[in-house]
Amino acid sequence: MNATKGRPRDASVDTKVIEATFDTIHETGLVGLSVDGIAARAGVSKAAIYRRWRSKEELIVDAIASVVDAAHVPHSGDTRTDLVTAVTHLSTFMCDSRAGVVLPWLAGEIAGQTTLGEWYTAVVMAPKRAAIVVIIERGVEQGELRPDLDVGTAVDMVIGPLLAKRLGGHLRDAPPSWIEELVEALLRGWAT
Repeated sequence: MNATKGRPRDASVDTKVIEATFDTIHETGLVGLSVDGIAARAGVSKAAIYRRWRSKEELIVDAIASVVDAAHVPHSGDTRTDLVTAVTHLSTFMCDSRAGVVLPWLAGEIAGQTTLGEWYTAVVMAPKRAAIVVIIERGVEQGELRPDLDVGTAVDMVIGPLLAKRLGGHLRDAPPSWIEELVEALLRGWAT
């Protein structure tokens, strides 16, 4: 007969801690994030947190991983339409998803290539970037975009303005036509 030791783990504690982590990051950033503060906000003990996560960084990674959505690659057959859809999705992700909301707080981690920054780039941003790569490569294959187009630079040209607006606090306020105007401007330079 197999017997387990101790009480079963309470899944509601995980949820409370993750919520408290996001709420704290949203309010104060990473600088204000402490296990003591998270424990108090979640109404749990520090020991309960450390039984689940070895460090604050591991908790942050787990919290972000719990809300990362899969990157969607639209396929309408039209590069312009697909880019507008993908960029709109990325903009919404950056402004409204929990994993996107923490992006400004993690910008220093990403730029500093810390373990946390590299993890966020690989798990959160790389799949979103890969979706745009697929759309641009498909546009080249379909003859809509120049065959000599540097796809990596083209993707940077798509994502760069979004990041600049997001980090500057202006992405949410951008008019709906802004994404279409961005895509139109880029496509004029990339067209065959």
